[in-house]
Amino acid sequence: QFGMHCNLFHEGLPVFSDQYGLTKSKSTGEVSTINQPPVVSIQISLTPTLDHSDAIDIAKDVIDFKKTCRTYRLGIFNVNAGTGVDAKAYKLVWKIQGDNGNRYVILDAHSGEVYRQHDGIYN
Repeated sequence: QFGMHCNLFHEGLPVFSDQYGLTKSKSTGEVSTINQPPVVSIQISLTPTLDHSDAIDIAKDVIDFKKTCRTYRLGIFNVNAGTGVDAKAYKLVWKIQGDNGNRYVILDAHSGEVYRQHDGIYN
């Protein structure tokens, strides 16, 4: 069998906190889902009030992006993901990343509040 990692999208925007997997049997062709994609109702404004250039400036204050190209993408993020809290709390966010994706900052697309960050260093 072979498998793939799948991203979830809502209204054309990636949901950075929600993923699922698909596997397909080479012998039978049967497709199975791993971590069933969540069925959620996301009731947020999908229009950012914080411009991407302002989001990049905020991210540069949090993580050093000097020796890497930066990319940015508007998306959706459950701020409770990975915290042990089951309630979904989706926010419109900017995700600013370094060229290899290891360094990133996820921040609110309205307030600029930083929800997640990683400097690319794994201990």
